[in-house]
Amino acid sequence: MGMVRCAPNITPFLGAQVMSKREQLISKVTSYVRGLSKRREDNRVTADDVQTYLTKNKFRGNVNERLSVVRSVLRAPTFTRVGSQASERDAARGRMITAWSATN
Repeated sequence: MGMVRCAPNITPFLGAQVMSKREQLISKVTSYVRGLSKRREDNRVTADDVQTYLTKNKFRGNVNERLSVVRSVLRAPTFTRVGSQASERDAARGRMITAWSATN
């Protein structure tokens, strides 16, 4: 039995899946928002919280990319709809938006 050799530019498959940059971003945001929900007294988070995270971390996507991330994060099985509340962001101040709560 010899050692498995690969070409220098090929790494052997180790059974791990490689996450895309988008999947990594969604995972980070989901983790942040879930923690934020747990720290809040009413356990509520909104799309505003996701938008704030993206802005703080200098996410440079266009509007459709940002909305896609927001949807992906909040539609995960981790979150449950709990009602609606007025938006607090300047761009959407006063509009009613869905509130979510972390389930796990």
